[in-house]
Amino acid sequence: MERIKNSKTINLIAIILIIVLGIIITYNLENYMDVLLWDEARYLDRGLWLWHAYPKNSSPLYSVWYKILSLFNDNRVELYYLNFKVLSITTAVLAYLFLIVYRTPKSIAFFFASMWLYSAYNLPVWPKVSHFAIILFFIATIAVNYISSKVDQLLVFSAALLLASFARPELYVAFVLFVIFSIIYIYTYKIKISKGNAYPILAFILLFCVIYFLYKTPFTSGDTSRGSFAFVQHFAHNYAIWTKEHFVFWYEWPEILQKCFPPPYNLKNIILNTESYFWKHVFFNLSELGKNIVTIFASILLPIEFVCSKKIFFITSVLALVFIIYKSKFNNIKNRFIQHHLLVFFLLIGIIPVVLSSIYAYPRMHYMVMLFPTSLFIIAMLFDKIELKNDAYFILIIFCLFAVFAAKSKDFKYFDMFGSNKGRMNQKTIQYLEKKYKNDSIKILDVEGGLSTMMTQNFTSINPNQIFQDSSIHFSDVISKEQPDIIYVTPILLRLKKIKSDTVFQKMLLKPENYNYFRQKTSIFGVYLFEHKATQ
Repeated sequence: MERIKNSKTINLIAIILIIVLGIIITYNLENYMDVLLWDEARYLDRGLWLWHAYPKNSSPLYSVWYKILSLFNDNRVELYYLNFKVLSITTAVLAYLFLIVYRTPKSIAFFFASMWLYSAYNLPVWPKVSHFAIILFFIATIAVNYISSKVDQLLVFSAALLLASFARPELYVAFVLFVIFSIIYIYTYKIKISKGNAYPILAFILLFCVIYFLYKTPFTSGDTSRGSFAFVQHFAHNYAIWTKEHFVFWYEWPEILQKCFPPPYNLKNIILNTESYFWKHVFFNLSELGKNIVTIFASILLPIEFVCSKKIFFITSVLALVFIIYKSKFNNIKNRFIQHHLLVFFLLIGIIPVVLSSIYAYPRMHYMVMLFPTSLFIIAMLFDKIELKNDAYFILIIFCLFAVFAAKSKDFKYFDMFGSNKGRMNQKTIQYLEKKYKNDSIKILDVEGGLSTMMTQNFTSINPNQIFQDSSIHFSDVISKEQPDIIYVTPILLRLKKIKSDTVFQKMLLKPENYNYFRQKTSIFGVYLFEHKATQ
């Protein structure tokens, strides 16, 4: 009894130390990382509007998460950073608990959970929706450890995949596959469904019916177009790498599509075209996927992306890892996998859609985050027992070394579409506009992903996509028609070919006062606003 009590105390201390490490790492994150808009900002915006317009597509459950988090802080910019911090730390804590419940020695569990805090696949990754999905994965894998019934375990895993699919839509494929696997598993091993399973089965059916009533499926709720859009954007991204051309691939992909494929532009025609780039795209993605898989394993063992310049951290981490390996007994690995075979199937089926998406579109880092639970489990299963008299001392030593010598927020390079976030241009622009126009109704024209999604309700964005959907429309035409109060001039805007060829807007860049606008700089990174004189 005393041993169990001591074990729980050590676990509690380890969790507290992981949280402290996370706080140290993420402290002042808002001073080093800009607000990147697009997907993450839209999830946040839909979350804050939850009671007024319930989202039915684009990861609705993740928007619900934002609504819950907004109860603690509803300032959009601060909520954005809070979410990054909470998800990065929570996944590390759950990673520790996950390893502990599957009998991984505490010192090893603490080491790998700490390593995840510093991984390139954790804090710097945008968007954060995959972190939310793996939290559901971890909760399910921890929960089933305390459930003896195989039927109930299968139900918990199925429910986790179902819920996660409304954060990452492709996981609905994994949900369907796992339900089929569960039926085959029950039939093959002749597992009897007892009266005790009745309530869990009814609860699962009710959960499915409620979700289906609210959302249908991720493939019938408006998310299907995201798959084709992901392909064309990432094909353009790969094309830019192959040809070393400079263009804004997430906007200018139609031009690349026209260069490489004959009309009509549908997936069937693209695949069947004998002169197609499609298979080059697929094999290139396979190569990148392999590199990413190696990298994510390496980042769990030793994340050197941000801390390799800190020699003491590097040396102590390597020594700690070598010591763990030296003290471990590498036996009965096969038996450990067999013992947890349902968990293995759950993890493997769960990553099938992610791998397919990576091959079909591109192995982006936030896709690769979904591989973390599987990678962590494989690494943990390689270790059996470690001969340490007191795990607590080892955990405390690791914590002290990492806390003093490890990376901080400033060491992480945040995902950024134009190569530099030093000026925190979006963050500073949002703060400037909200302070200056507290009560005025302001229309903003930008190509950064909808600046107003991170601002108060008196700001609205003008959709710029019309200039890319119609070749005859110029940026200056949109300005003339919409009469925006604010035009957000950024490096991305100036890189667009349609902007370079827009003679009217080029003149406006030189002398905005001739068009009833004046220039207002908001960041050190060559970013400024055109504010309409009528707003003064």
